[in-house]
Amino acid sequence: MSKPLFVGSRAKLQRAARFVDELETALNEYNQGDPVTGRIDSTKMPPELIIDYKGLPLEVGAILGDAIHNMRTALDLMASELARINGKSDKDIYFPFAASIADFPDAIKRKNFQKAGEDAVALLKKFAPYRGGNERLRAIHDIDIEDKHTAILDTEKKMNIQAQVAYDMSNPEINRVSLNGSTIQHFFANESPLKGLPVVDTLRELLGHVGEILDSFSSMVDLRSSADDDIRTRPESRNDG
Repeated sequence: MSKPLFVGSRAKLQRAARFVDELETALNEYNQGDPVTGRIDSTKMPPELIIDYKGLPLEVGAILGDAIHNMRTALDLMASELARINGKSDKDIYFPFAASIADFPDAIKRKNFQKAGEDAVALLKKFAPYRGGNERLRAIHDIDIEDKHTAILDTEKKMNIQAQVAYDMSNPEINRVSLNGSTIQHFFANESPLKGLPVVDTLRELLGHVGEILDSFSSMVDLRSSADDDIRTRPESRNDG
């Protein structure tokens, strides 16, 4: 019984999915923990409404980086396994990303992806992992690099806050502020290649995309094996004349 394909890659992808779940939990806990408060600054005339909010815990950026890194690693492990399946050394082979379509052939050579076989290279090109091609797939590489250099990745949030204020005109220090209907949404920061996109939903989309890539290359290997089996079992032609 043959070993299932890309076991290591799928384990990394499952780990990435757990990180995304962990990130969603952390963001929900932040949202539900009264991160936004209101107060009246009675030293000003007229008194001013001040809105204060707590920053996100540092662990949020760290969890985000871990999720992206495991997706990136899943692709690299797949490349290594493809080389071994093709009877080549898995040394220095990686899933290639490029700055543009013009740079992509060189990236394939630099990352030694040709070891995976001509059919693998042809399939890889369909996924267009370069800027100007599959931007979100390329973003996995860019964010992973950013995480290695900054350790903590930034996110941004948008808030919709309704405030009700009551205070005594003769004694502004006697006041009450209530915040109602506040909603908080979390997005990738403007410096990110995924800027403006919702964090959790986009990460889940990327998880699905990496899973589709693993499935596609797995199907390719199966087709290759079937073709090889056909060649081995095909009766040799004979000339009986």
